[in-house]
Amino acid sequence: MTKISILLSILFSMNMSHDIAIAIFKIYEENDVVKLEIRMDALDLCEAVNVDVSKLDKDNISNYLERNLLLKFDNTEVNYKLESLQYKGDHINIFATLLSVPANFDFIDVDNKCLIHINGHSNIMQIELKDDVKDYRMHLERQHIRVEY
Repeated sequence: MTKISILLSILFSMNMSHDIAIAIFKIYEENDVVKLEIRMDALDLCEAVNVDVSKLDKDNISNYLERNLLLKFDNTEVNYKLESLQYKGDHINIFATLLSVPANFDFIDVDNKCLIHINGHSNIMQIELKDDVKDYRMHLERQHIRVEY
């Protein structure tokens, strides 16, 4: 599955606008802090948030994510704080910090409905925690995953 993620990441970074309808969600640890990084098409996000690209900001993105992305570590909901946004070509990178992640956990539940209104859209969930890398493809028929450790 990691090979699929690498291939999709390469294709995504080549600015292939709307050729492949994907968003990449990456959860990883950096300096003892769990981070969330999201890369998606900016126009698709504008459509989902129902604002013009010039009005896309941390507040409306944060509200959209709160409604469409739920993370639970051992059945405890973990919130996240948006730190910054970065535009790269037609895409937007969203950087966030996960708040109050338990030090020890046995599983993570992910509910991801981001951009699933787009025909054929997939969300690639990359989780790099506990010295392990796990990749999952989420889509209209698969909006929930449980990642066990």
